Amino acid sequence: MSWGSVGRLIAGIAPVLGDILGGPAEALAAHVGGLIASALGTHSTPESVEDVLRTDPGAYVKIKALELEQATTLARLRADAALAQIRVNQAEAQSGNLFISGARPMIMWVCATAFAWQFVVAPVTIFVGQAMGAKLALPVLDYRALQTVLMGLLGLGGLRTFEKIKGVNQRHG
Repeated sequence: MSWGSVGRLIAGIAPVLGDILGGPAEALAAHVGGLIASALGTHSTPESVEDVLRTDPGAYVKIKALELEQATTLARLRADAALAQIRVNQAEAQSGNLFISGARPMIMWVCATAFAWQFVVAPVTIFVGQAMGAKLALPVLDYRALQTVLMGLLGLGGLRTFEKIKGVNQRHG
């Protein structure tokens, strides 16, 4: 059991807390998990919190109240984590070692190539092949895995949570 599993349980009612608990920053997740445990009056472990969530019908109300009360603090914690990641990214980009500074661009190029294959090259090749009477069996990539990496590299992974914090309506666009 992990804080991420607790995050998945509460994401529907408290998306900011759920996102933090399910995020990559374990220390931040543990800190927020402790806040949740304190609000629920239980031990600061994912197991204890999950047990309360499954047995106490009022637990979700307490969690939503915590999220609303701590909105400013949670936003600051998330901003601090994002700034720390930016500093790591800058240090990597400034490194003279190609294996460090080139890692992120290499992954971006792999994802861009896979994206181009999946959504441009393969469909056009199949269309042209069929127009010429050929039956082609081209490989299909598991784009879901690539999309996760690509969205993270592009910084789009937490965008929807940011929109929710700012009150952007889901029906836009």
